[in-house]
Amino acid sequence: MSKGMWRSTSGLYLTRWNPSRPACLDNLVLFTSDEADEHDEMMAAEGIAGLTQLKEREPEFVSLVEKKFARVRAEFGF
Repeated sequence: MSKGMWRSTSGLYLTRWNPSRPACLDNLVLFTSDEADEHDEMMAAEGIAGLTQLKEREPEFVSLVEKKFARVRAEFGF
């Protein structure tokens, strides 16, 4: 593979959207390192309530992510 591809993905991490669910197609999000750390810390500290807080802080983003997960579930028959 070309080095350019690796450079373009460096610093990106998959993390579980809902930490109480396993890592699967409809529960993984791609964040930068800082975003993944912030998300994981919030979820560890707050648990499922962290998702509720995230919905209150960033409703458009949460809606976008949940719509993508609904599409994954529909397309892959989850």
